[in-house]
Amino acid sequence: LSVELPPSKRRAITELAYGTNTKVFITTAGRPWRQEHSSGTTFHDGGIYQQSWESLRSANTDVALLTAFSGGRLGVSLGESNPEAQGRRFAEALDLVFPGSADAFTGRAARMHWPAAPFQEGSYACYGPGDWCRLGGEEAGAAGAVHFAGEHTSRRAPGYMEGAVESGERAAREVIAAARRA
Repeated sequence: LSVELPPSKRRAITELAYGTNTKVFITTAGRPWRQEHSSGTTFHDGGIYQQSWESLRSANTDVALLTAFSGGRLGVSLGESNPEAQGRRFAEALDLVFPGSADAFTGRAARMHWPAAPFQEGSYACYGPGDWCRLGGEEAGAAGAVHFAGEHTSRRAPGYMEGAVESGERAAREVIAAARRA
């Protein structure tokens, strides 16, 4: 970044870590979890995925879309193999909770592996011990005519889409105010 920045801003840009979240999406013929009166939401610590949910609950179709969400070392490891193999492992693990899930898996899967995304290189802001006190607040401040937005610049909702939207609105207001002063 070839822009003049205060050392505190440069440190926030350089040192703030990002998560290693990965989402594996699968389609199933039917919704076996509904037999159990469930939304498809699960939490799993068996090394396959960490959380699941049905992504299109209100869709009135025979095919369901289920998301498996993971982070940490597991999130990184989900970049290995291919989405279909990861989807099969997810469906088989889900079958232990909702019998019939493995058979319902259509074989179609997709993956969003944030650690490998070339323009992001990670998912959401991931504050480590001491980071909130050391870096917190430096992410959002303007540096001259450069204004910063993104979930990581939000004090109310860092790590969430709401934070990205809120910070984009804030940065837009800053730019408009600066233009009026000019």
